[in-house]
Amino acid sequence: LVQTHPAKQFVFKRFIPKEHWDKFFFCPKFYEWTNTIIPNKFTDLRQDHPRVVIPFYDRAGKFFAFQGRAFGKEQPKYITIKFDETKEKIYGLDRLDLNKPVMITEGPIDSLFLDNAIALAGADAVVNIQHTQCTMIFDNEPRNKDICKLMDKAIENHFAICVWPEMMQEKDINDMILSGFTSDEIVDIIDKNTFVNLRAKMEFIQWKKV
Repeated sequence: LVQTHPAKQFVFKRFIPKEHWDKFFFCPKFYEWTNTIIPNKFTDLRQDHPRVVIPFYDRAGKFFAFQGRAFGKEQPKYITIKFDETKEKIYGLDRLDLNKPVMITEGPIDSLFLDNAIALAGADAVVNIQHTQCTMIFDNEPRNKDICKLMDKAIENHFAICVWPEMMQEKDINDMILSGFTSDEIVDIIDKNTFVNLRAKMEFIQWKKV
């Protein structure tokens, strides 16, 4: 694509690290293309439009799902398609090192700014990794009932979770990068604000009031 193409500008403007640019693709007609993988997934093509495509691969590197990200004002902003129902909707498994701590974000793009991170593109995804090895990092939206529900569930399941400090006003990791934080600074903030069990519950309750 030419440098000025909206899909390419989407990747540039979000400051996505250059080593991850090859993980993004462009699809001029997202619904039509999806129908070539899952016949009749979209029966009405009148609202078809271009999207940035983010492929999902399993641990063996097999393509099993993809996310279409609007770079205009189209809704919904994200459309995630899974065509192998035996797989959990988790992004980044092909890059995961199980010998290191694992960070788990909500969105695929956020995960690209952290070392050894995966993303739960579906709230119902089951993470089959040792809980003591994982840190759950949810978006910084205290008034979002869905996020609060997910955080509460993660605490009940004994995951360590990051509870963003009050000084952080940005909604997610990518927004933090755009506002001037470096990846190392964000990791340091995460490390200092990660809690488990009762302490996590207490910090979460306080965060919800912010």
